[in-house]
Amino acid sequence: MSLTDRPRSERPREKLLQRGLEFLSDSEQVAILLRTDLPGQDAISLAHALIERFSGLYGLLSAPSSEFTKTLGLGPAKTAQCRPGTGPSHATRRNEPGRVSFVGR
Repeated sequence: MSLTDRPRSERPREKLLQRGLEFLSDSEQVAILLRTDLPGQDAISLAHALIERFSGLYGLLSAPSSEFTKTLGLGPAKTAQCRPGTGPSHATRRNEPGRVSFVGR
């Protein structure tokens, strides 16, 4: 079932906006990063399979990029979306008060 076939209240992005991050499962959080379904597999199912394959969320987020590209449906775009240091949390950390940032780093 595609995420668009689910009621809006059950879709990860809408659930995040309506209820907050604490109400999302790990799979739903990763599904938001993945953004799209694959043919025959919705983003939540793919996220769950990835978390299982990499033995948890930490394993998924710390896996080398080469491991991502070996997984069906994860080309360069989805690999980049799931990499630590490329998303909003990295941008937030980079802009912490008192944190020194160097150009070209």
